[in-house]
This record gives sequence, structure tokens and C-alpha cells, in this order.
Amino acid sequence: MKNYTIVMISIILIVFSFFNFKKKYFTSKDLKVFYANTFHPNIKFTSDTLNVGNILNKESKIAGYFSFINSGRGELLIQSVNPACGCTAVEWTKNPIAHNMTGIVKFSIDTKEIDTGAFEKKIVINTNGYFGKKIISIIGIFHKK
Repeated sequence: MKNYTIVMISIILIVFSFFNFKKKYFTSKDLKVFYANTFHPNIKFTSDTLNVGNILNKESKIAGYFSFINSGRGELLIQSVNPACGCTAVEWTKNPIAHNMTGIVKFSIDTKEIDTGAFEKKIVINTNGYFGKKIISIIGIFHKK
């Protein structure tokens, strides 16, 4: 029984060592992030939004990519990548992504489908990670020539 108590105290100390002690309390979000990164794959993007700036030529396409890392444990699988509109085509890393390895989501937007002015295109990514779904955005301003 004494060994069991020592083991439990050790586990509790290890768990709390992962948190920021400058906070006066731990939120449920802290615990979810800790749980997700400790026991499950977790997709983490360098940036959730990509600003493509001013687009001047209506006949061109906008192309780019988002990079991400599996910051959790276990292999990350991207199950589907769904653009919010038909003008956006996507490709993504289809192989399992190991812990601390990277992948990409490439996109191409047909500017013939974009109206003049500011735009935002969203892409929904479904994974086997703890949080399951992630939304990334492409923003910019379109000007007719």
C-alpha cells in the first residue's frame, strides 16, 4: 500500500509538471490539451490562417500550402480535407504521420469564382486526433483588372 501511494504521488507530480505554474488554477482546456498531447495524435498548424494579399488577375489561380506537425502521440491520419466551396481544390499528406513529423495541405483556388473585394475560403480537416476537426482559412482581397 505504501508503494502504491508513492507511485500515485509521483504520477500526480509528473502530470502537474507539464502545466504552467504561473497560473493560479488549471482550466479544462489545459487538461484537454495535456490529455490530447499525451495519449493521442494531435494536428498543430504553423498558422491557421494564410493571407494571400491582393490578387489582381481574374484569370489566375491562387496556390499555396499549410504545414503542420503531429504534436501528440500515436500516428496522425488525415481522414478527409473538405474545402467550403467548389472553387478550392486540395491535396494533403495521405500517409500516417508519426509523432513530431510534419505534413502539408496544398490548395489551389480558381479566381474565376471569386467576387471583387475581401474573401475568406475555409478548409475543414478531419483527423483521428483527440480534437478530430480543424478549420484553416485563406484570406485576401480580389481586384478586377
